[in-house]
This record gives sequence, C-alpha cells and structure tokens, in this order.
Amino acid sequence: MWHLTKEQYDAIVANLKGKGNYRVRVTCVPDDVESLYFAKDLCQGLEKAGWQPIGPERSDANLGLTGVFLAVGDYNNPGKGGFYLRQALRAAGLMDKQEIDFRRASDAMQVGLCLQVGRKP
Repeated sequence: MWHLTKEQYDAIVANLKGKGNYRVRVTCVPDDVESLYFAKDLCQGLEKAGWQPIGPERSDANLGLTGVFLAVGDYNNPGKGGFYLRQALRAAGLMDKQEIDFRRASDAMQVGLCLQVGRKP
C-alpha cells in the first residue's frame, strides 16, 4: 500500500509548521485505494503542521497522473503557500522534475493550492 514514510511525514510537518495556515485542496484518483491512502497521509501532515487540508476528494482530473503534483490557481503568482508547499515536498523527497510542478488546475482555483495525487509511481 502507498503511504508516506515516517521520514516523509516528519519532513512535511517540519517544513510547513509555523509558515501560515494555508488552505490546500487534496485530490486523488477515483476508485484507486492507494491514491486515496496517500492523499489521506498528506492531509494528516498538513493538518499537523497547522494548515487547512480540504479532502481528500476524488477527481477525474487525476486519472492520467502518476505521483504527486502541486497545482496553483495562478501560475504567475503561486504565493508564499505554493513555495512553502513545494519546499516541503522537496524535503520529503517527493519532488522531481516529472512529479511536481507549478501548473494550472481547476481543482486549485477555489483555494489557490491543490495537491493532486495520481497513481502510485
């Protein structure tokens, strides 16, 4: 089963704690249990860090994704929350050029930030 490791979880919490309480929509692949579990782990880490996760929600936009993507509502201005979140994901070893990038997504428009969890790599 796909879960955050303790080290990844701790890195996310340590890198986000005290850096605001941003709202982050977390989405996963419909009917994919592993994607759902990983998204739940991310929500728990965000909450422990004092952020406001929304979800996990199932989204058809995730169907073609593998790994984790950071979507922002405004590509030209992702805001501090976007940069903090990208930094935390890098520290957790979840970021490489293929898996996480600032990109536009309808899932991010309402709250500004969205973690899109695809299928397990």
